[in-house]
Amino acid sequence: MPEKFELEVLMERLVFMDKVEKGLEQLRNGESSSHEEVKKMVEQWRK
Repeated sequence: MPEKFELEVLMERLVFMDKVEKGLEQLRNGESSSHEEVKKMVEQWRK
């Protein structure tokens, strides 16, 4: 870790890393949607 850093930047990076880890865990557990499924969801949101 560098000697000088901004706390806000550190927090943003930690949140990002946490979200990536959660996403990878969801993938391992089969909790994901295909590209086609997501496209259909987005279409429904637009209505």
